[in-house]
Amino acid sequence: MAEHIMGIEIGSSNIKIIEVSKKAATLTVHKFSVINTPADCINNGVISNVQAIKKVIAQELSERKYRARKVVSVIQSNGIIIRNAVMGKQPEKLIKELLEVKTEEYLPLERGQYQIDFKIIRQFEEDGVEKYELLLVAAPNSVVLPVANLLKSLKLAPIMLTIPSEAFSNVFGSQRRLVYEAAPN
Repeated sequence: MAEHIMGIEIGSSNIKIIEVSKKAATLTVHKFSVINTPADCINNGVISNVQAIKKVIAQELSERKYRARKVVSVIQSNGIIIRNAVMGKQPEKLIKELLEVKTEEYLPLERGQYQIDFKIIRQFEEDGVEKYELLLVAAPNSVVLPVANLLKSLKLAPIMLTIPSEAFSNVFGSQRRLVYEAAPN
């Protein structure tokens, strides 16, 4: 049986929850919900009232009997910085270390205030040198940490925090079919 994974996106007006599984090339949607975000709890992706958000999500998970415990959470904020960068081909561990040590060379930010990650978009050769094109994403701690704490308080296991454009490809790779299983009420 395929493992179920939950997706949660907390917006300023709506909270979207989805439970999916993947078997071969088929992504099956088992449940989904769109609920109202409590007033004045989100400002530009920053959760200001974790308890109010927790209450409405917990109620929805219980009432609809969501069973997945592993969660991918989609974060959004105009404070998230996304950049493309080119770097000589090297192991991913070394790329991560370079981003830690030389953050300012790649991203205009104060390192301790952001969570930084990358994705290798493509490998190419330029003037006989192997290089990587990277997608760099820096999310403010003020957006990331409240979401992580919220998921923990709901007894959910975050497997990834991601941005909208990367959500499905990060978790499942490319899929060919999407199926929705309507459960009897």
